[in-house]
Amino acid sequence: MKNTKLNGKDLITTGIYTALYIVALFVASVANITPFTFMFYPAVASLLGAVFFIMLATKVQKFGAVIIWGVIVGLLFMVLGMAMALPFIVLGAVIAQVIITKTGYTNFKMTSFAYMLVSVLYIGGYTQLFVTTESYLKEALKRGLPQEFIDGLNGYATLPFLLVMIVVSAIFALLGCLLAKKILKKHLAKAGIL
Repeated sequence: MKNTKLNGKDLITTGIYTALYIVALFVASVANITPFTFMFYPAVASLLGAVFFIMLATKVQKFGAVIIWGVIVGLLFMVLGMAMALPFIVLGAVIAQVIITKTGYTNFKMTSFAYMLVSVLYIGGYTQLFVTTESYLKEALKRGLPQEFIDGLNGYATLPFLLVMIVVSAIFALLGCLLAKKILKKHLAKAGIL
């Protein structure tokens, strides 16, 4: 019978791929240079981080690895000042873990779908901007963001733009998964996923 509990090696592997994912998040932060590109940070992060998520999900084929990843990534966002991202990322990771576990760790399509779901839920970190726009922007001004940047964010804090963010994030996450498939073809074939 196969051991389904996470062991020390699994936790180390989870830590490694989570750390690589976090590096991808920091690289993606170049998207924060303008108000417009700031709104698409979740999409850029999803594109760059996909390969590490796919590797984690396929290398550690046990329940809990993706959840641990989600908690660590969510806590990072909280520390960086986006506390609202934590519950959305953790929720996404739990749902993704259930999808991946139920459909099988070798089901690339469902793993990609799970990642797309997590990527869309990242946008939850922007909840304050869309729900409490005025107070969010006042706080941003206090933190030292230029008025021009704040005015730009205010212009994008609309429901239609939120829908655009959701669609773009889902597309970028899918593109990231397809890129991961291309990069990791040999590894995924060896693991019986392709």
